[in-house]
Amino acid sequence: MRILIRKIGVLWCFVCFSCVVIAQKTTRIGKWHETFEEVIYTDFKAAKQLAFKAIFESEKLQNDTLLLEAYTDISHLYLQTTQLDSSLHYTDKALDYAKVLGDREKEAILYNRKGKLARINSDFKIALRLHEKALYLSKNIENRQIEVDVMNGLAILYNKQLEKAKVFKVLEEARQIAISIDYKKGLAENYNTKGLLLFAENQDNVENIFKEGISITKADGNRCLEGIILSNLGDYYLEIREDAKAISTLNKATNVAKEVGDRTTLSYVEMSKNIYRDHIGEYQKAVVSYKNILKEYKQILNNTQRLQVYWLLSGVLWDTKAFEEAFDYQERYIYLNDSIFNLEKAKEFENLRTEYEVEKKEHQIVTLEKEKALERSRKQWILVSAILLILPLIILFLFYRNRAKTQNTIRLQEQKLHAKEKERLEQEKALKETQALVAGQDKERERIAKELHDGVGGQLASINLNVSHINTSLKHPSLTAVNHALKDTFKELRALSHDLSYNYHQDKSMYQLLAELKQNYTKSHGLLIDVSIFPKDCLQMLDVYTKHNLYRILQEVLANTAKHAKSQHVSLSINRHEAALIIVLEDDGIGFDVNTQKGGIGLKNIRERVMSINGKLTIDSVLGQGTSVIIEILTDTVHQ
Repeated sequence: MRILIRKIGVLWCFVCFSCVVIAQKTTRIGKWHETFEEVIYTDFKAAKQLAFKAIFESEKLQNDTLLLEAYTDISHLYLQTTQLDSSLHYTDKALDYAKVLGDREKEAILYNRKGKLARINSDFKIALRLHEKALYLSKNIENRQIEVDVMNGLAILYNKQLEKAKVFKVLEEARQIAISIDYKKGLAENYNTKGLLLFAENQDNVENIFKEGISITKADGNRCLEGIILSNLGDYYLEIREDAKAISTLNKATNVAKEVGDRTTLSYVEMSKNIYRDHIGEYQKAVVSYKNILKEYKQILNNTQRLQVYWLLSGVLWDTKAFEEAFDYQERYIYLNDSIFNLEKAKEFENLRTEYEVEKKEHQIVTLEKEKALERSRKQWILVSAILLILPLIILFLFYRNRAKTQNTIRLQEQKLHAKEKERLEQEKALKETQALVAGQDKERERIAKELHDGVGGQLASINLNVSHINTSLKHPSLTAVNHALKDTFKELRALSHDLSYNYHQDKSMYQLLAELKQNYTKSHGLLIDVSIFPKDCLQMLDVYTKHNLYRILQEVLANTAKHAKSQHVSLSINRHEAALIIVLEDDGIGFDVNTQKGGIGLKNIRERVMSINGKLTIDSVLGQGTSVIIEILTDTVHQ
């Protein structure tokens, strides 16, 4: 009986301890979210680190509420940094959790965010529907801040749709609400939007409106929005040819954007500065800057911005008498402009075609009704004859129209399938080439291991035997020391040949290989390595090829850490998440600048091996704060 009571007590203590640990983790994730809200407009890098930490920990706990917060945060960050596809992906994931949890406030925020993304992609009808959904929800839960954000977005959308009567009415209503609840961010965005609209219409008071918005952002500490409004005010000064004010304001915008890490605003400001350089005749500086924009900001430039750069660059090149290069960029401008024009025309044509079809059907209905009304006054046989004449024509028309639609749909599907198949074949070809390269490297490693073991190892063993035999009679201390040194060298050579051997790793589990790695680097370099695996069995189903390459990747990363990072502690986390295996290796070393550091052979080998197992590699490092290496391997590679 006492034993039973003791077991129950132990079990109760374990349950209590687990609850305390989970509560502590939940509190820590909550603090990360609060810190994210503080730095999202001041430090994008810090915000990104906090968001990803929250996602990893929340997924371990499988806490839906925490996952909703984490996915909402990362989608917000990606929107701020104009990574639109990633923002939409995480917005949809967060929206699913919000619906399950019944969190109407988060639903309103996320619907408004999806509306903004749709508006940026010029899907105005979808954007309007999403904004209206968000506005309905925000009014339903009486959240005035979200209501202000939605109304600011609706004003921009109405302007895109040329509904001028609604634009300033909605903006004024949003401004009054923001003032009444002291919502500084919404009020600053309201002034920024109003300033841009008045600027586009060449109206007065633009400068005062922008300055009011800047004053509010400073009071609110929203550095990101401050940089955006400063950039817009600088553009306004350029437009009215107050160049001194313009360059001063644009320099302020540059400093703020650099501080925050807002590359989007930096690209806008640099383009504006080039317009100023064009004004004062600094054509060569403008040429260099435009080319740098196309190179450094190519990931965030949309087609309209890239079109503007091509046009302005060709003009500046013309001013520098570089006519051939100017003509080249002008051709690029024409080609891209035609592409954009064709896309827009295709959309317009589709809308017109739809409207035409609707009007055509309505007209047919009206015509038929008139005909029926007319036929009622005639004799029955005339009515029957008319119906028998018209009905086959309608059926024939619908049949041919439906067949044309079906053929067009089939043709489009075939084109999409062909494009996907072509892309898949190209990816398979690149993967096979990488796998062949890695296989060749492994084969060479195996040959070297065999040569070391059978050749040099055999010779060392023979030398050691001869020394031992000679020393049997001499008993000389120096020969005894040589004998021991040869034995130690032979052991190290044998360990090296085993480490290079593919077959040696093939016979061991990934858990054993990780333990050996940890032991070797702790012993040889004094690294303190923490290994976390969740769930515990996530490595059991690795096939031999993936296991071997993953071991080599981790070995190479640890070698680089030991050689360059000056690190004392390394954390290795391996987690299975949905359809992927996520490996995160972090150190507390000196870090490096990932934008300027050139990759050596080791980094090249790591990338090739990650590619060979259909994986994705991300390296994030900050000077003085260590380095994080994230490897994501898809499920079809992870499992046998």
